Amino acid sequence: MRLNTMINRRSFLLSSSLILLNIANANFFSKNVDFKSLKIGYLPISDHLLIIAKELYNSPFTPIKFSSWADLSEALRAKAIDGAFILTPLALRLRTQGVSLKAIFAAHRNGSALVLKKGILETQNAKNLNVANLKNVANGKNKNAENVANIAKSDSLNKNAKNNFKPDISLLKGLRIAIPSRFSTHYLLLANLLEQGGLTPNDIKIVDMSPPEMVFGLLSNSIDGFIVAEPFGFIAELRDIAELFRLSKDIVNNHICCVFALREEVLADSQMDSKILADSGIQTIVNNFVKTAHFIEHNHEDSAILGNKLLGYKPEIIKNLLDCDERVVFKNLKLSKNDIDWNVKNMQDFGIWSNGADKIADSQSDIFSDFVDSTLLDSAFKALDSTNLTQDSTQKLNLNRNPQESRFHTESKAKFHSGIPESKAKSTPRFYAESNAKLTESTTKNPL
Repeated sequence: MRLNTMINRRSFLLSSSLILLNIANANFFSKNVDFKSLKIGYLPISDHLLIIAKELYNSPFTPIKFSSWADLSEALRAKAIDGAFILTPLALRLRTQGVSLKAIFAAHRNGSALVLKKGILETQNAKNLNVANLKNVANGKNKNAENVANIAKSDSLNKNAKNNFKPDISLLKGLRIAIPSRFSTHYLLLANLLEQGGLTPNDIKIVDMSPPEMVFGLLSNSIDGFIVAEPFGFIAELRDIAELFRLSKDIVNNHICCVFALREEVLADSQMDSKILADSGIQTIVNNFVKTAHFIEHNHEDSAILGNKLLGYKPEIIKNLLDCDERVVFKNLKLSKNDIDWNVKNMQDFGIWSNGADKIADSQSDIFSDFVDSTLLDSAFKALDSTNLTQDSTQKLNLNRNPQESRFHTESKAKFHSGIPESKAKSTPRFYAESNAKLTESTTKNPL
């Protein structure tokens, strides 16, 4: 009992220290932070772009930035934050461990990419062609004829790659692929993709890695590829150090990844006491997130400028990403039973749904009703009719634009087959790294 108390106390102190550090790093002290407001955790990824509601509407919450899912999870466990944008499988996992989370809405749809280090595809293709040649020689076939055919096949592959060709899944076999967590949508998407190609996760080497480390993991040759939320895959492509293998929407279209979740105690208190609801501004926060989603869909450049303040990436990176067709979308955010059932079934199929998860509910139908609460979202939709949303999304913001950043340079560069608009694909913006950013999670750290 004493040991558990010590561990809980240590977790609380660690999470509290991280939160204070994150607030300081984000320069929020200069804005007179209200420590009584709801504290909402997020990671610096495009999936969490809704966090710009703080800048866009001065929404009554305090955004707390984390560099890893491990730290964010620990803060939720310790009740150091009131809610978060969090991976759906991770939220479900935490709930089975006694963290009383309720999913309010999907933070986005689609939004991830599997990329491989530049040259990997050519190397893997060459290996396959060499194996085919050896088999042909062993079988006594005409060597020259087969070599000519294989060269033609290689040329065809290269041409197809430039025309949105999807590489063969078998090329992933034996590669080191990084994921942000075993309890992530990315692991489930990767496992689904492998299954489509007749492979399993055992056919590759999976590396747990914090999202901000992944681009550097490619550069240091510690991994061959990664699947994670944008903009890391997008940045790796723009820097010409990686090639797109699959967009997540091409594995499972219109999938959810992260949800916005609140601790159940926060919701219970607000429902019991209208004054707490008014003071906390929970409904206002959700309303602002709904308006922000609509704003992002119709104002890519302004959203990118606001995102620079809270995510830390140059605006052209986020704008170019948002310009891509359905690469990441902020619409249809109401969670459905199918959304949650897909996660639960795949968690079961791929071995990350523990026996303790049965404590959530007795059936998948009950899991959805137990885990999801759309009340606040439904109220937001009623309060915000389409006319108000349209007027709101066309507002002109008085943002300080740097002419160099808003011009979106068009240097000569081949068009990506990943769906980046041609005029934007030619830009090569550099990855923006905050001067005080530190990688706080090792590649082997277990988020749970």
